[in-house]
Amino acid sequence: MSDTRIMIVEDERIVAKDLQFRLQGLGYQVTGMAAEGQDAIRKATATRPSLVLMDIRIEGEIDGIQTADAIRSELDIPVVFLTAYADQATLARAKITEPFGYILKPFEERELQSTIEIALYRHKAEQKLRDSERRYRHLVENSQGLIWTHDMDGRLLSINPAAARLLGYAVDEIIGHDMRDFVPPEYHAVFDQYLARIGEHETDDGLVQILTRDNEVHVLQYRNVRSEQPGAGAFVLGHAADVTDRLRVEQLLREQNSYLTALHETTLGLMSRLDLEDLLEQIIARAAALVGTAHGYVFMLTPNGAGDPEMIMRIGVGAYNGFKGTKANFGVGLAGTVWQSGEPIVVDDYRNWPGRLALSSRDILRAVAGVPIKSGNQTVGVIGLAYLEEGRRFGKSEMQALGRFSELASIALDNARLYHTAHTELVERKRAEADLRRTEQFLNSVVDNLPYLIFVKDAQDLRFLRLNRAGEELLGRHTQDLIGKNDYDVFPVSEARFFEQKDREALTGRKIVDVPEEPMETAHGKRFLHTKKIPVMDADGQPKYLIGISEDITERKLEEERQRAFERKLQETQKLESLGVLAGGIAHDFNNLLVSILGNVGLILVDLEPDSPVREPVEQVKVAAQRAADLTRQMLAYSGKGRFVMQRISLNSVITEITQLLQVSIAKNAALRFALDPNLPPIEGDVTQIRQVLMNLIVNASDAIGDKQGTIALSTGVVHADREYLSNSFMAPELREGTYAFVEVADDGGGMDKETQAKIFDPFFTTKFTGRGLGLAAVLGIVRGHGGAIRVYSEPGSGSVFRVLLPVKEMPQHVEKSSGELLKQKGNGTVLVIDDEEVVRNVTKRMLARIGYTPILAEDGPAGIELYKTNRDEVVCVLLDMTMPRMSGEETLRHLKEINSEVRVLLMSGYSEQEASARFNGKGVAAFMQKPYTPQDLQEKIQEILE
Repeated sequence: MSDTRIMIVEDERIVAKDLQFRLQGLGYQVTGMAAEGQDAIRKATATRPSLVLMDIRIEGEIDGIQTADAIRSELDIPVVFLTAYADQATLARAKITEPFGYILKPFEERELQSTIEIALYRHKAEQKLRDSERRYRHLVENSQGLIWTHDMDGRLLSINPAAARLLGYAVDEIIGHDMRDFVPPEYHAVFDQYLARIGEHETDDGLVQILTRDNEVHVLQYRNVRSEQPGAGAFVLGHAADVTDRLRVEQLLREQNSYLTALHETTLGLMSRLDLEDLLEQIIARAAALVGTAHGYVFMLTPNGAGDPEMIMRIGVGAYNGFKGTKANFGVGLAGTVWQSGEPIVVDDYRNWPGRLALSSRDILRAVAGVPIKSGNQTVGVIGLAYLEEGRRFGKSEMQALGRFSELASIALDNARLYHTAHTELVERKRAEADLRRTEQFLNSVVDNLPYLIFVKDAQDLRFLRLNRAGEELLGRHTQDLIGKNDYDVFPVSEARFFEQKDREALTGRKIVDVPEEPMETAHGKRFLHTKKIPVMDADGQPKYLIGISEDITERKLEEERQRAFERKLQETQKLESLGVLAGGIAHDFNNLLVSILGNVGLILVDLEPDSPVREPVEQVKVAAQRAADLTRQMLAYSGKGRFVMQRISLNSVITEITQLLQVSIAKNAALRFALDPNLPPIEGDVTQIRQVLMNLIVNASDAIGDKQGTIALSTGVVHADREYLSNSFMAPELREGTYAFVEVADDGGGMDKETQAKIFDPFFTTKFTGRGLGLAAVLGIVRGHGGAIRVYSEPGSGSVFRVLLPVKEMPQHVEKSSGELLKQKGNGTVLVIDDEEVVRNVTKRMLARIGYTPILAEDGPAGIELYKTNRDEVVCVLLDMTMPRMSGEETLRHLKEINSEVRVLLMSGYSEQEASARFNGKGVAAFMQKPYTPQDLQEKIQEILE
């Protein structure tokens, strides 16, 4: 409900009631209704409404126009006329009462409201203008200076009482007179010249003679300024001081003392200055020159904003330079004593004066003098001067000159203050409305061009008052559609209730409230908005408006989510990378050991007869060593860099081959069910590693079922995986969309919560008392090495589903090569073996000798380079370890190539062929052989590169 109170004066009761209903609907208070004029005046006097709606034609002794005139003139209440028709004479009478608006019957609510608001605004503006005029009038009427205004023809427009008294008239007597009437006849031509000057230039100053009613001639020192009054044209504002007595004294003093000439020049200089700081500088400069010194100061009474004003040094020269801002205490020191007494003081010997300040900086002073600066009877400042020379004194003539000078300085300071105040008032009156319009236009432009949704609500009923352009675009609504509505008219009830709660929180707490970032339905779909709700208070500190500023942070939220996903992926990659390095290093060392085992076993088996009683145990050693080699490949597979024996395989065939093994691997209380897709396409994979994946997933499912009865379902199929499908998989972000074969293992065990799912692929994480935490970690590494992904579905109490996705790829059939026995054809020539492991060198030496080659051995790169230099012509092949201390395999290869660019190098490593290819690609390696290797592998590789 608005604070605006309206009285209705209407003799038709139905119209009055309808008007009352409409006003209350618009939020106004109706203080009363009257049907005739005298009753309306009585009620308006009693209730003091904010505005009166007045029918021009009403019953009673006086009509609406007379009633409005009485209310307007006696009570200063704005009146808006209501009329259905009126003749020209009636309208002319109505205009005399200066109404604040007209509303024609029948009227629209929008027209009614806008007319009322405009009338109230105009009335407030007029009140402010009258207050300003009253302050200005009070200032002028109470000033001791002479102030007047006249038009550009010299006709007197206004005059203050002090100037009227000087002329010998009452103020009302002389308003409108030609100012030539107050100038001696011989000066009429001079006055005309003055009018011409002030018309051409903005200011004019000087001396002028005036003639009083008693025919006395007075001389005024004036300063006039031409100004403009909107709607009234140009006029002149004049300020003057009666300097008649001063001129008489000056005349006498000029005849008696040379100081009077300087005093007159000083007076003219001060009276022409209206800037306060500039004036103070001139006062001390001219005062010092007047008495022939370079040392002085000016103290001025200055408001401090807290209590009584303080006497502060505003200017200091000579010995007082650097003391600007110093405070004088009342009755203490020279300035304080002059302030207290209001009289001039002369001290011939400051050093021995009892009132001196105990400051070392004052020891250089000899004679000092101070004179007050007054405004009326109050001391408002002190001029202080000093001689530093021994024997110099301030005599009577100097003090007379300083006394007169301080009076003129006082007038000049009063004039400067008066000019500043009057000029400010006049300028403000002209600029007030223009500034208001510009400010409103500027704020509207700023608000409409900001990229944020900005709205304004009424603090009482939370109805929309304003919505900016960005808000219109975001909400898909025009401002006019929202004005007067609340949140319940615009948004769903749940959202409206939430918005209202936050609005009330801001208004009740008188604080800025941040609204949580919840998605909101807009014209552009769901968007995240960050909103600040800001209460705006009125002059009494009560909430008046509520401003809302909403920033669309949808893109920022999405970018933050993308950044978090990237960081999670980076952390996972770094973790896998570090563990991969560890696994790869262990596999490398194991492979070096297995070279010796498999190599020696292979040599033994070649020499053993088929029916030898020790052949079977040696075969078992070979099998165990090959299983150990499989283990190292799994460790490399976890690192994602393992060397897989890739071939075209069928997942269904692999499962069928190990069905019996899977059955015996699970608990007896668990039943294994199969659902294999007969149309499953082949994949590219390592059979051994895929078997390991199946075993680990089946055993994991059996462990999840525990001691209760349960079922494990093993199924295969085909799925087309798009980006959204892959985004919910482990190790999926870098995979391409396409067709994938899957193998799925589902159990009805206890299931997993989200926290457990996030850790199941971490190495050494296990939920079993006897578990080692490597099963699923190895599965992830193998799948990763095959370019696949894993999807996991699980909830506590609902079991778990692991789906392994493997890319479908058409490949030619892989033809198995038989390892057989050693090739019948023996080799010949010298082979250089460079390896830092002694067991590898020794077993390789025996293998080479067994297949017909002459081995020479080197324990590191430098030794191998020297041996190659010596035996270059005999060496047909170099076996080079990829990883060695002192000199790496890459550097060793570079040196060998520098010796002989055609040298054949067979690279050996416990790491994978992929790792070797990445490091040695394009560097001239003839072939790669992964450790561990058998005599057959070694013979085939050497023959391959020699041929």
